[in-house]
Amino acid sequence: NLFVVALLVAALVLPGIGDRDALPGTATARVATPPGAWIVAVVLFLLPLGLAGSDLHTSVQVPALGVVLLSLVVVTGRGGQISLGQAAYAGLGALFTALLAAGRFPGLPRLPELAALAVAVVLGAPLGVLTGWPAIGRHGLALALATFAVGVGVSRFVFAQPYATSGLSLDRPAGFDGDRAYYVLELGLLAAALLATGALRRGRTGRALAAMRDHASGASAAGVRVPSLKLTAFVAGAALAALGGGMLGMGLRAFDATAYDPVRGLLW
Repeated sequence: NLFVVALLVAALVLPGIGDRDALPGTATARVATPPGAWIVAVVLFLLPLGLAGSDLHTSVQVPALGVVLLSLVVVTGRGGQISLGQAAYAGLGALFTALLAAGRFPGLPRLPELAALAVAVVLGAPLGVLTGWPAIGRHGLALALATFAVGVGVSRFVFAQPYATSGLSLDRPAGFDGDRAYYVLELGLLAAALLATGALRRGRTGRALAAMRDHASGASAAGVRVPSLKLTAFVAGAALAALGGGMLGMGLRAFDATAYDPVRGLLW
């Protein structure tokens, strides 16, 4: 734990290196999606419906991880910000969902699983400020260190504490108890997340994020409020990661802290 504290302190003290943007500038021309790519993706996601047993049970994790990865599309792909702490928000989404469904979340009543998942997303989104705030004045390696430090801190000081996580189980929503039925529910949630991400990309906020990604200084000179926009990107990313984490927790039927280890999150 002393190492984790030292890492957090270093991440907060270490300033941004230079005045370059978080990621190198990218071409502004839009890359066309190959014909039939969406059809191939849909077919691949539907294939597990023909599986059974352990293969189907393992496949339940795929849509949930897909939603978590969508959070990186918003933060890094659209906003141009490096984030190595998304596993923490996924874990918080799973933890909040389990606590709410078990009636163990302070100040809130016991909720049905889907309602618990929705509330967990709402609770997890503002926590994106934990990584968004360091992003305001940091770039490159300093930002990567800060976001990873947040992930490690959450893992060690929240997920590893038995008073919060011991004996937590998480049932699936009524009517979706089986692996196949739950997989169909996950596909619906993944589709909703894709639509929300697409709407964000096409909207005014998405265009501002792209401008910040391509050249933060130029975007600021054009009137874009870069600091608040960075916070917006991390809050949206935290919400998506919390949704994916809650889905993963219900798929596993328990809160498993090791599933949201920050190092494992680097391999997602």
